[in-house]
Amino acid sequence: MFRRVVSAMLFGMVLFNLAACKKTEEPQPTKNPSQLLDEKAANYMVWSKEVRDEFGFIHGHCDSLLFSSLYCDALGDQCDVNIFQAEGEPGQWFRHAKQDCFVDGQDNGSKTTISRDMFLGLFQYLWKTGNGEAVKRIVEFGKVQDPKFYMGQGINDFERESRTNLRGPLTGTLFQMLFKLTGEDDDRRKNLQLDNPAASGFEAHLAVRHIYLRALVNGAMSDLELRIVKGYRDSQPMNAFFQAVYHRYKDGDQTDAINLLLREELFPSDRLPTGGDRCEEYLFQRDYDRDEELGDWAPCLVKNEDGSVNEPATTEARAKKYSGVDLLDTWCVLKDGC
Repeated sequence: MFRRVVSAMLFGMVLFNLAACKKTEEPQPTKNPSQLLDEKAANYMVWSKEVRDEFGFIHGHCDSLLFSSLYCDALGDQCDVNIFQAEGEPGQWFRHAKQDCFVDGQDNGSKTTISRDMFLGLFQYLWKTGNGEAVKRIVEFGKVQDPKFYMGQGINDFERESRTNLRGPLTGTLFQMLFKLTGEDDDRRKNLQLDNPAASGFEAHLAVRHIYLRALVNGAMSDLELRIVKGYRDSQPMNAFFQAVYHRYKDGDQTDAINLLLREELFPSDRLPTGGDRCEEYLFQRDYDRDEELGDWAPCLVKNEDGSVNEPATTEARAKKYSGVDLLDTWCVLKDGC
């Protein structure tokens, strides 16, 4: 229903220039901070060290730059992970510090060396740390690529374009970051058209994350952007990240996001989450489907050959510990954007 409503409202507006929306919403401090959530987040920061790899990176190996960047963003001064291990040549970035997900034209875990979603997490980290030099290196690297701003290599032209090309919206955000951090101006920073305003699943998460990044950079969220985030929030009320971003720029009432992060079946207070709690490590990039037997929000199960489902006492998937970065990242939004 949400997709039909949003598509009807925004049909033909994908190239709408957000600069035309004069009304903006400034961030609102959280009206109802939670000591219980602060304590849980503090514990997750400590426990998360158990699941970091030899480089300090977290999450699935070839999606690691995105989530490791969000992790360091949430930890702030407490982060001892060197995100720049994933930078090769100046401005060239890879999915993981090991830089091994796509090697010599071969899929070694991914069809490309980097992707736009990896850059979204990285950009947020660079913005929060005020690293204008790193932003400039990315810009300079993008300018000399062929085609321009194809930021990595891929197994074929389609995969390379669809994953590594920063495209207009994200390039506009990058140039806006460069302007804000260094004063270097470029007309491309005015390229602020919408991404996909009717996405679902991981694409919805990336759309809200990009809007949130723009709001951080611009110091406010446009009225149109806020309405889009509200649409995603209304469609997925269990998504604490959507709730947190919406209320940060709407009214500061973070009751829903806090209550969701305090739910024991999703975010235990005495340990890190595991596959026995829910099968998705970063919950808020998946649509809520807790009632589905094999859903992302449900415990990991095993399907038998006859189609039936059982729950072995021990499986690798159910025993796997998660980093808790979904809680930490959303908590960071609640803490006035850290």
